[in-house]
Amino acid sequence: MSSWLRSDINAMAAGQGMDLLTFVLVPLAAAMLVRTAVYFLGAAVPVSRVQVWFARAAAAMPGIVFLGLGPTVFRSAHARPGPMLLCILHCYGLFAVFAGVLLSRMFAFGRQFASCQRLLEITEAPSERNAKLATELGIRLRVLPSQFSVCVVTGIWKPVVVISRGTLESLSWEELRAALMHERAHCRGRETCWAAGLWFLSGATFAPVRSAFDAYKRASEFAADGEAIREVCSVTLASALVAVARSRRDRPLLAGLASRENLRERVALLVGAEDPKKACRGAGVLISVALAAAATLPLVGGIARNFVHVFCR
Repeated sequence: MSSWLRSDINAMAAGQGMDLLTFVLVPLAAAMLVRTAVYFLGAAVPVSRVQVWFARAAAAMPGIVFLGLGPTVFRSAHARPGPMLLCILHCYGLFAVFAGVLLSRMFAFGRQFASCQRLLEITEAPSERNAKLATELGIRLRVLPSQFSVCVVTGIWKPVVVISRGTLESLSWEELRAALMHERAHCRGRETCWAAGLWFLSGATFAPVRSAFDAYKRASEFAADGEAIREVCSVTLASALVAVARSRRDRPLLAGLASRENLRERVALLVGAEDPKKACRGAGVLISVALAAAATLPLVGGIARNFVHVFCR
């Protein structure tokens, strides 16, 4: 074999190996950086909109990084044949894994979306009094004929507040108004649309960071609480949270009133039993650096491949 052909094969094999390493290591490194950001996000109560945006970025980052590997995957699918085993792994294996991860996430998203649609289909119109309250608050309201405690916002493009009969019966008029004010904050913030996109991106990788989506949900709930208590009594909202959280199942694409995971923290803050935990100094900078580093990882992988390709010749 001539020296130029041998060097070409070596360079190609090194490039293929770098593609495989990039595909494996970049999502893992991104997951570590996102977990670092989530740690600092969880160390404080997200009382500002900046923290909500940080949480959104952290939830989206795993999927964004994985999708950023698309050029690497498509380049590998058109690579010239090399060593047999490496060729199979490189040309077909990466594309199969990439497509499989995205298709499985799309299938799961479709199931969640269909579940939300079925929920709306079994709802009914509210009473005249409740309809007037909904009109006053500028929200769309539907009633679920169930005795379970349900108070959520559903509908990705057109948010609708769904509240069960059991919840209407268990809440006083003031508590109901406070609960709907909380849900109105979700509607104004387009949280169902955000939740749909972020839920898809947070799991659109083989190295998902589930705590990142949980951090986003936590931040969105605190933000909705903060907006609601501008017009209603915080103690009244806390009472509504406790009543609704007694029996409730979380859904990723629903923006609900109460989640048991952070209920105690939210109630304690609303009634003034605890002061909000503040982020350590420089936490915003550390979160920004971690997320920015994660976002650049696909580019770093491409640069490393070109570097190896040049020096292996």
